[in-house]
Parts: sequence; structure tokens; C-alpha cells
Amino acid sequence: MPDRDGPPGNPAPDRIAAARSLYQEGVRVAEILNRTGLTCHQLYLWLAGGPPGALGADGKALPPLPLRQPTLAGERRLSLAGTRAALVGRLWRAADRQAAEIEERLASAEAADKDRERDARTLAVLARTVRELMAIDAKHDKPTREMEPDDPMPRDLDALRDALAARIGQLRAERAQGSAAEAAAGDAAAAEP
Repeated sequence: MPDRDGPPGNPAPDRIAAARSLYQEGVRVAEILNRTGLTCHQLYLWLAGGPPGALGADGKALPPLPLRQPTLAGERRLSLAGTRAALVGRLWRAADRQAAEIEERLASAEAADKDRERDARTLAVLARTVRELMAIDAKHDKPTREMEPDDPMPRDLDALRDALAARIGQLRAERAQGSAAEAAAGDAAAAEP
């Protein structure tokens, strides 16, 4: 495909023709996008005939192409994409993307006052969206019953006390033994010339 595109935002006419031809041949949309470098939006715009007043390579208006019916795999993908978890994930990614774009604009000194006001409003909406997403996640992840304690209460408290006392005694003995070994090693190191 050539490097030169048409007017800003419009792909070169031969890329448009190639994409339309591949679509008519039944090539998968993902493959068409990879081969032509078009975005999904551009592909479907030009499958519909292009923006108003747009002309094809021959100088004539492009006729809209009939769109394919979704395949079984496409329908399955849509049903999976419609799950609550997928929707929340998409919303999180969209909020993250918006925040990153605003940060870039705010970092540039060229931002106009109108842009800054719009960005402030967008940030307020994003903050509210994030709060709502967190509430949805908290509600969804909330256990249905009370959490069980990490360790069940022992049945015999006297046995527990005895076991703890024995363990504490063992730890003290190990510490005293370690301290004695360190002191002996320190004395030996000091005695060497």
C-alpha cells in the first residue's frame, strides 16, 4: 500500500478500493485492517460509501456495500462481550485512556482555556464513573456470607496455653543458643592477631 493518503483523515483511494474488494471476497475484518492499515471505523465508513461528497478512485461516488451477517463465532463473541465483567473492564480501560489523554494535554503548555475547562469537566465525569465502577466491583465481589476467621477457635484453651508456652520456651532457648554462638565467634575473632 502506498504511503500517501488523501486529505487528512482519508486513506488513499487504492487502500479504500483494496479494503472494499477484500471485504467483498469474504476476508475477515481483522485481516483487512492488518493488510490495509485502516481503522475499523474507516473500514465501515468506506464500506458504507464514505463520507458525504467523497469520491472513489474513478471520481465517482462509491456505492454502499451490503454488510455481512454475523457468523456463529461472531454471535458467540458478542454474547461473551456482553457480560458484566467485560463491560466493567471496557469502562475501566476507557476511563484510563481518557485520563491519559487529559494528562498529556495538561502537560503541554499549548492547551487553551476552553480545553482546560472541558478537561476539568471530563475529569469530574471520570471520577464519578470510577467511583461507580468501584462500587459495582465491591458489590459484586462482596461475599454472600460473613468471612470465616483465619483460624478456628481451639476447643481446649488449656491445651493451647500449654502449646504456646512450650513454643515460647523453645524460641527463647534457640535465641539464647544463637546469642552464645555469636559471642563465642566474636571472642574468637577478637583473639586472632
